[in-house]
Amino acid sequence: MRAAHRIQDVFVLPDHRRRGTATRLSDAAEEKVRERGWTRVSLSVSKEGNPAARLPYAKLGYVDAGIDPVTVSGTILLRGRPFEVDDTLVYLVKTV
Repeated sequence: MRAAHRIQDVFVLPDHRRRGTATRLSDAAEEKVRERGWTRVSLSVSKEGNPAARLPYAKLGYVDAGIDPVTVSGTILLRGRPFEVDDTLVYLVKTV
């Protein structure tokens, strides 16, 4: 079995939102998944902190993965720098 790959911290700058950017990014990622012979894409998003991030995924066909939300707290690396986080993540999945 081939290992999955992880992309961390994807977002669209406010000035570029509502122009289809998130859809194009998701479409490109899903195409790479299909090229590798995989059939599912999964991702996590903030449960409460960023409802706007969940809307495009719902429109693109991502559904609850049936995994309990996970609380993440402490220091993580984001864009190569330490970042303090205290969040609850929900997991979404899509068959491609």
